[in-house]
Amino acid sequence: MRDGPCRPGTRGRATLTPGASARYEWDMTATTALLIALVAWVVIGLAAAVALERPARPGPAALGLGAVLGPLVVPVRRAAERERHRAPAAPPVRVPVPAAGAPLDVLIGVDGSPDALGALRRGIELFGPRIGRCAVATVLDYDGGLENVPEAEQARGRALLAEAVAAATPLLGREPQASLLVGRPADALCRHLRDGGYHLLVIAPRGHGLSTYVFGSVASHLARVGVPVAILPPADGPGA
Repeated sequence: MRDGPCRPGTRGRATLTPGASARYEWDMTATTALLIALVAWVVIGLAAAVALERPARPGPAALGLGAVLGPLVVPVRRAAERERHRAPAAPPVRVPVPAAGAPLDVLIGVDGSPDALGALRRGIELFGPRIGRCAVATVLDYDGGLENVPEAEQARGRALLAEAVAAATPLLGREPQASLLVGRPADALCRHLRDGGYHLLVIAPRGHGLSTYVFGSVASHLARVGVPVAILPPADGPGA
């Protein structure tokens, strides 16, 4: 049997019925919306990861976590930081008590935030001529020793200390000692306070980024182990 004649221009051409065309357009719209949502999820997560790591540069692990978790990286990271810096029960720390009228040896914790620098200035102005030895310290939140800390983070820590020393020197009339510590901030500051024989730790009530939670855990830990700590807001309010 011979095939019937074909209409010119119709050989091999597929045509869509109105229903199939509508389904095709809906599928394309849904796919586009899904891609836009996925890109927004990743971009928001990356932006949040960068903000949480400030002033340091986020590493590949932090960026990868942000890309996967998207906006959820903020509550997840904050919950992880609170858990990580939750200090276990610890025995009381013996800190020397200065005699009446004796010099007061002060350790000041800084993290580079305006509030921390404001607390430094306020502490020096508050205790003034009573201050004997004075030291500023910043903590690099890494496990292990300084050899486990990337060079960029070490450089950032030294820059923070240089800024704190420059702010404290005119107020003290001399240059304070500067210490770059490694570990959990609560433990590192507590250990340095004890080993250095300081009488008082001065910190701000909050820092920036995740240090808002870190400094809160420092204060609560030191209160539990009996370390004398002065939590001083800047004289003119936050960011002074």
